Amino acid sequence: MLTDSKIKDIRTTNRDQWINDPGSRGLYLRVSRSSSPGPITTAAWVIRQKRDGKTTRNVIGHWPAMDLAQARQQSALVAGVDVRAQMSVNALSGEYDRAVLADMKSRNQVMVYVRHTKDQFGTRLVSTLRRHELVRMIQQYSKERGARSSDRLLSYLRGLFGYAVEIGVLQQSPIDGVGKRVTGYKAIARDRVLTDTELQALWTWQGRQAALLRFLALTGLRIGEAQQGHRQGHRWIVPAEISKNGDAHWIHLTDSACDQLDQAGGSFVTSPTASQSWLKRKLLRGGYQDDDRWTPHDLRRTSATRMAEAGVAYHVVERVLNHRLPGVAQVYNRAELEQERIAAAEVLEKALLEVAA
Repeated sequence: MLTDSKIKDIRTTNRDQWINDPGSRGLYLRVSRSSSPGPITTAAWVIRQKRDGKTTRNVIGHWPAMDLAQARQQSALVAGVDVRAQMSVNALSGEYDRAVLADMKSRNQVMVYVRHTKDQFGTRLVSTLRRHELVRMIQQYSKERGARSSDRLLSYLRGLFGYAVEIGVLQQSPIDGVGKRVTGYKAIARDRVLTDTELQALWTWQGRQAALLRFLALTGLRIGEAQQGHRQGHRWIVPAEISKNGDAHWIHLTDSACDQLDQAGGSFVTSPTASQSWLKRKLLRGGYQDDDRWTPHDLRRTSATRMAEAGVAYHVVERVLNHRLPGVAQVYNRAELEQERIAAAEVLEKALLEVAA
């Protein structure tokens, strides 16, 4: 039998665990996987039922807020009852956050769509939502926040209601079949690189945000990697948990890169949106229009382009950017290329300073 003491002894692993309570009808404690195994801090009470040949899974509460005795009592109340229609959007959102979003690096950005969805439909039962209501919300969001933001909202809703289908709350997602025509978003691959004139202007700007942008140009880092990484001698360390592909990474710091870091007081701790907003205002005041202004990520493309133009080999540029090589090369070619990456950083610094001078 499952007991309170046994629950406290459960440890998380890198896989989801479904722990049955033999004394109850279909009651399970689901312990979500964790990248850092250890004692559990929360787990979901789930009733698994089989109806019409299909197994449904329905969350009725969470441990420790709901203890074993309460879970058994709730299980007895719903035994034989189809509980799929009893979960609210608020409850589903909370479950989805704990099971899926909590391990996502982009969780903070996604939370704006979580809050918006809960504001619109939080108290509604998931089973009562209809496609036309969700479409109307997405279209209104597009008018207020833009097509790209509404496309991200759509992506979140697909994940949320897809998860509802997985755990048995729904038989079919109400967002199935809704595409980009609803959001109005058309993805356009950016090819923007900074001109010599724009780089010269960047090197005259003052302040911490300007130093961050120059640091990005000199290193080829993503803005989040510059803001969340740390210095270790003449290397900038990007831990695996903050890199886009999950691979730990380092960048050689040239003298100019160190100068930018010193100008910023040793770190660039600030939100990505703050830096992007600062740059947008700076460029708009300088006469740029929205469709021709550059972004912090364009500096990464500029760095790659300048290195290639200066003769740095393709595979070295990719290694500097922490890109995985295509095909079988990413499996078999594990060379660190330390000296080549250091030389590439020096080449990039020289190319940029020759233009900026």
